[in-house]
Amino acid sequence: HCSSNDGAIKLQVTGGQEPYEFEWNNSAARGSGLNNLAAGTYNVTVTDQNGCSKKFSYTVDVTPGPTQFEVDAAIENASCAGNDGSIQLKVNGHSGPYSFRWTHNETGASLSSLEDGVYSVIITDKHGCYMDKTFTVNQDPGLAKPRIEQSEDTLFVTQNASGYQWFNGGERIEGATGSSLKIVEPGTYSIQINNAQGCTASSDYFDAADPRPYARSLDPNLTFQQFEFYPNPVVVDMKVEMVVSKPTTIVLDVLDFQGRKIQTEDLGLVHSQVSKDLNVASYPAGIYLLRAKAGDEIITRRFVKP
Repeated sequence: HCSSNDGAIKLQVTGGQEPYEFEWNNSAARGSGLNNLAAGTYNVTVTDQNGCSKKFSYTVDVTPGPTQFEVDAAIENASCAGNDGSIQLKVNGHSGPYSFRWTHNETGASLSSLEDGVYSVIITDKHGCYMDKTFTVNQDPGLAKPRIEQSEDTLFVTQNASGYQWFNGGERIEGATGSSLKIVEPGTYSIQINNAQGCTASSDYFDAADPRPYARSLDPNLTFQQFEFYPNPVVVDMKVEMVVSKPTTIVLDVLDFQGRKIQTEDLGLVHSQVSKDLNVASYPAGIYLLRAKAGDEIITRRFVKP
C-alpha cells in the first residue's frame, strides 16, 4: 500500500531435490519469502540439494491510494502592489517523478504571479500514490495611512516614503511633492504617499488652521477676505457668504469626500461681496467639501450632512 512497506513475496518451489536454499539479492533473508517490502524488483536464486540453481525475479507493485509525502514549500507573499506572490514545492522521497495538479488547472511544482488566497494541489508519485496539500499566500499590508500634522504655517508627515503629493480640497497642488507643505491660508488638505513597489496610501482630510492670523494684512493681494457658510452640519439649506478685495469671477463647487464634483454654481463677476443659498436636501448623509475659486485662489472647507 502507498502508506507503508507492507508488500510480501512467498515462494513455493516444485521440481529439484529438497531442501532448497534461497539467496535474495537485496536482503539477508534466506527463507522462501520476504515480508514488509516496499515497491520494487526483488531477485532470488533457488538452489536444491544437488546444487542445481535457478534465478527468479519478482516485482512488488503498489496499490494506488492516499499517502503522505514530505513536502518543502517556499512561499513568497504578494506585495501590496499586485499579484506577485509565488509557491515553490520540493517533494522529498524516492518515488518520483511527481506530478502536480492545482485546483485552477495549473501543473508543475511552482506557481507565480499569485494574488493573496488559498491554493490547493494534488501531488502524485510514479505509483499513483497521492496527497492533497493546501498553501496560503498572504498580501503584505503595504504603507500605513499617513497622518498630517500642523506646526504654525507648515503641514508635515513623519512617515518615510519614496514619493509625496499634496492636495487641497481634493485637487493636486502642483510642485507639492515633499514631506512638508508651507501654507498661506487655511484649507482642507490631504496627502498621498507611495513606495518603491508602487504601493500608495492616502491620508484623511486635514482641516488646516489659519497659519498666521496676520497673514491677510501682510498680503493685500489675497482675493478672499471672508468666506463663511452656515449651518454646519446642514440638513436642507446652507448659506454661503464671501467678501473679496477686488472684482473677480467666483465659482462654487461641492465635492464628496473622495474629491468627486457633485454640484457647481457659477456666481459670475463679484465686485465686493456675495451670498449664495445651497440646497443639500438630496445629498446622502456624509462628509462633503465646499470649494470656492476666484482666479488662481482656492478656498476649501468641509461640511457634514447628517
